[in-house]
Amino acid sequence: MDNQPVNVNPFRKYGALHNKGLTSLVDKLSGKSRDGLSLDLIIETVCDYLAVVTGQTTEADKAISYSMIADILSKTNKGDLGEKLRQAELGKDAIEMITSLLKFESDNVEEIKARIQQVENEVFAGEYNDKDKNFVLLALAIADASVDFWDKELQNADSFWRKLGKKVRRLPWKADVGGAVSAAVDPVSSIVFHVIPGGTALTITKIVGSAVVASAFSYITESGKLDNEDEQANLAKEKREWLKEAAKNAGNKPL
Repeated sequence: MDNQPVNVNPFRKYGALHNKGLTSLVDKLSGKSRDGLSLDLIIETVCDYLAVVTGQTTEADKAISYSMIADILSKTNKGDLGEKLRQAELGKDAIEMITSLLKFESDNVEEIKARIQQVENEVFAGEYNDKDKNFVLLALAIADASVDFWDKELQNADSFWRKLGKKVRRLPWKADVGGAVSAAVDPVSSIVFHVIPGGTALTITKIVGSAVVASAFSYITESGKLDNEDEQANLAKEKREWLKEAAKNAGNKPL
């Protein structure tokens, strides 16, 4: 029997980085009271993690990363994702695959993962251009990694996340996908994303960072530890301060 080629999602790397990013938050968030938790702290911690991953370690680099992730998160919470995908000129089938995945309703891990695998099989079996294929595979890689991460955490009674949100039982994987896809369709990263699956420091920071922050923020707000509207209001101010810091460290005039 001839060996059949095995299709491997090239964006599993993003999924692995995403899960490590969520883990990296534990040290900073552990022991924080409600007053100590904030969206600002989440983004800042994720930026520190991604600085090591990408080698972009200057204060200016981290400040720029912060502003990019904050901007993507703000856009993720506004408007329709399907419309964003249409504006990014994805094909009808690719848009349907992503949006239908996010409409899939189940709290059963096996059912969710089976659905993810079903869509991935459809992508590899179909004839799609590289851009459409890569966007869908990215969404699937983030979804699959997120489901694995949160399932393990919520089944572990000693998990930081489990203790933080004892009443939360719904896996926040859709928030991760929304953050990653919103980052990928952003005009700057979209130009290179579908051409370079391995990613650049810019695309990794925006996509992985946005997915991690969206995931953690979704979980923490559902747990009642943070208020979504208050944190979003504070984020605009924090973003501008980080942009000023980036300009100062880069030797430019303040924005």
